[in-house]
Amino acid sequence: MGVLSGALLSGDDLFAALLWSVLPIFVVGLLEDLGPDTPPALRLGVASLSAVLAVFVLGVYIHRLDLAVADWLLGIPLVAIGFSVFASAGMTHAMNLVDGLNGLSSAVVITIMGALGYVAWAYGHADLLFMNLTVCTAFLGFMCVNFPHGKIFLGDAGAYSVGHLIAWNAILLLNREPAVSAWGILLILLWPVLDTVFAMTRRLVAGHSVSQPDRLHYHHVLMRLVLLATPKSVGLERANPIGTLLAWPLVAAPSVLGVLLIADTGKAITGVVLFSALYV
Repeated sequence: MGVLSGALLSGDDLFAALLWSVLPIFVVGLLEDLGPDTPPALRLGVASLSAVLAVFVLGVYIHRLDLAVADWLLGIPLVAIGFSVFASAGMTHAMNLVDGLNGLSSAVVITIMGALGYVAWAYGHADLLFMNLTVCTAFLGFMCVNFPHGKIFLGDAGAYSVGHLIAWNAILLLNREPAVSAWGILLILLWPVLDTVFAMTRRLVAGHSVSQPDRLHYHHVLMRLVLLATPKSVGLERANPIGTLLAWPLVAAPSVLGVLLIADTGKAITGVVLFSALYV
């Protein structure tokens, strides 16, 4: 089990500790929203700082990937902690990348945290269920004013913060339940992970910096398809939420499969490979 010395937190103490670890990346995201652009290296560094805080405050880290060689490497605490920081910072930025259409980030958050909450309930972890239900409820309220007209937005502060919460909900669940497959968890998280990996690959192949933004994310392509397939009168304002509606089942499918295969590593790996191929 990937646990540091000291008792594991639970209940309200766990949620409070997790929220404290969010604070550094929330502040940097807020500065990005309110002021001039901050350097990508600074945002990545602060996301990593939040992850380090989570490791030591929560007392857990990723200790297995259910693959022999990887698990041997993760048996070295420094390697495991480093990988946990990398994974957490990656998910933090992944949620910012998928926040591109009205209602899309809400759909991703509700789908993922709803799936993690169901798994937590199935294995008897009431505190993790409570955390996930709390975030899902908040995002249902947010969606009411974000979709379809985009009256308010999540911003970098919101996207980074919820990405951190998702990452550590998954890590906590993986630590607590030996029966839960790491690949089942990855299936639940797959949409933002694939979007981020594909964006980085696309930019590297084009000879651009991985931090250089573009409008070639999957949701941007869906929105342009809507514009091409509908009369000009539809316009960008209507194509935006329609693109979100088209993306919703694509976002939900791997998460639903991840719940169904949460204890079956072999089938979950097949699911990850299949959905990755379909995404490309």
